[in-house]
Amino acid sequence: MKEKIGKLGYRGIFTMIVIMAMMLLPFGKEYFLMACTLVWMAVQSITVIRGKESVRKKYHKLDLLILIFLVYEILHMICRMIWADEGKGIDYNRNILLISLALLYFLCAEAKFFSLIYLDVIVYAGLIAMGVLLYLYTCDMSVAFLLGGLTEDTAGLAAFLMLPGMVSVLLYCRCRNDMQKWFYGASAGISFFLLLINHNRVSLWLMVFFFMMVPICIRPTAELIKRDMQMFLLYALMLCNMSLLCNYTNLLLVDISYDLEQSVYLELVLAAGALFFFHYWDRMPEGFPLDRIVLRRLYRKYQFVVCIMFCFFVFMLLGSNGWSSLTGDKGIALLSNFAKPLGEEIAQSRSFLYVCTEEQGLLTLAGLLLILVSVIIRMRKNIGWDKPITTSLYLIVIFGIVQCFIWNLCVNVLPVYLILAVDAMNYKEEKVRFAGIKVRELKRLEDQLKQKNEEEGEKDEKKDNQKEKCV
Repeated sequence: MKEKIGKLGYRGIFTMIVIMAMMLLPFGKEYFLMACTLVWMAVQSITVIRGKESVRKKYHKLDLLILIFLVYEILHMICRMIWADEGKGIDYNRNILLISLALLYFLCAEAKFFSLIYLDVIVYAGLIAMGVLLYLYTCDMSVAFLLGGLTEDTAGLAAFLMLPGMVSVLLYCRCRNDMQKWFYGASAGISFFLLLINHNRVSLWLMVFFFMMVPICIRPTAELIKRDMQMFLLYALMLCNMSLLCNYTNLLLVDISYDLEQSVYLELVLAAGALFFFHYWDRMPEGFPLDRIVLRRLYRKYQFVVCIMFCFFVFMLLGSNGWSSLTGDKGIALLSNFAKPLGEEIAQSRSFLYVCTEEQGLLTLAGLLLILVSVIIRMRKNIGWDKPITTSLYLIVIFGIVQCFIWNLCVNVLPVYLILAVDAMNYKEEKVRFAGIKVRELKRLEDQLKQKNEEEGEKDEKKDNQKEKCV
């Protein structure tokens, strides 16, 4: 990226090491994270003691909450060690993970800058892992050990693939270089393809929600909406054709199935939505830069679509247990076949918060909920249409928080979401001055120009007629 938002220094190097290692290490991720945070803390302590750096002077309530949570986790781990049964093995990975995440928060909060290189590192690490996955699904299943059992958990793999996919889409929407555009578009396409092969229905829904939320959270310029729709159409076309790929070819080594009938109905819905979108797009006047046009009316349409999708999603989940017994015409049968697997998938999955409560009790759950709510409030205070980078980080982190309530997030992405959350809370992004033009104003200007040209043409004709009469 061309943007230089501060010097990286040792903090930036440690941040990139954590991102790259956590997304690529097959085993021992909790212990590596703990070791890396301790080394980082030692280096930072030495620089503070030598007077090269100073400690933060301003602290927030969130810092106090995480400090209390850190002390509680350390005491909880010590108590488990002391009163543990001798013949019974106890797993301390969850304690080590939560302690490491708390330490990582304080270390990242001391940083006074953010670099877009972090997002590029997420994409690069994701591409390496996705390359292994592509080889695994199409050539040789024996290399699954390189991913450390990630392929055995569809929810964990979905959480892993969504992160580079969302980052690639947002970088595609904001980049200006053609080579970067092709690179980020290809990275997003690979993540979409692997998500579809993973066949986790919840992740497919979440990606659709993500595409709809991009123009709502970020300023809805015509350029942003065009690129977001390009990525959404790529994703939707892949989804519609997965039934042909899985049922009529032998390209994949994994056994997955997509219903051909559902794919046909999905294509009809996609065609109707595309018809509406392109009808609205053709109404825009030509000759104006797309990054200066703000589509506020389409922004409200996106909000309406998100509300409808959310209500439909909740409706399917609430009736998931009774869809199998529902009888009726072909439409009801189609809805039942679509909603029943989704409800069963969510019912079978155990969320990250549920697993923490099961292993450590209600105090851990209460602490995590307070921290998550505080993080959202802090991020909300630092975003806006005039801060596109910070708002992009906020959007990624929000989808990470939503996943904590749905499934057990894999350890690979938890530290990455934490780093992005700290940056979204603390990054002091310069506000972008934007002189946008509404579509109505453009039409008004276009009509005024046409009227002015017509008047000038009439004046020229009168002058020519007068000259002819004089002659």
